[in-house]
Amino acid sequence: MRRLLAAIWLVFLASSGASAQDIEGSADHPLVGRYEGSTISGYDVREFDVFPLPAAPGPEGFRDVEGRVTRISYILPEGVAPVAALRNFETVLAERGFTEIFACETRECGGISYDLDQFPLPRMVVDRFDYHVLAKRRIRPEEGDAYATVVVSKDTAGLTRVMLG
Repeated sequence: MRRLLAAIWLVFLASSGASAQDIEGSADHPLVGRYEGSTISGYDVREFDVFPLPAAPGPEGFRDVEGRVTRISYILPEGVAPVAALRNFETVLAERGFTEIFACETRECGGISYDLDQFPLPRMVVDRFDYHVLAKRRIRPEEGDAYATVVVSKDTAGLTRVMLG
């Protein structure tokens, strides 16, 4: 697969500060923050790695990007619908100069939920029958390209989960 430099998983939601319930050593991505009232359930930063970016439906639709990779998963407050979280990300990413590479909802995704680079249970939960995926890119020659992937789904308790990368 084609490799692109400076891949970054980014966190993009309306912001508020850290939660006392966040996992130890975690932090929001410095570019934006978090959805107000959410809690970090998974956190991983790799200084240099390869990340499979969803760019088209189906398992063959991923392309590798490399660089600094930050993954953060959140549990959103009770009552926040997955589509509300997704629209929030779309808006914030657009405001930050990101353009869409790929977006899909469950049936349109071609079964990619099994191939997404995500945290294992209980840090992230993806309902294989109801999820959303968004991938965007921002080109900034002075900083390198940045990529953002958002996966949104509900867990078995009905809480919305978001995986950012």
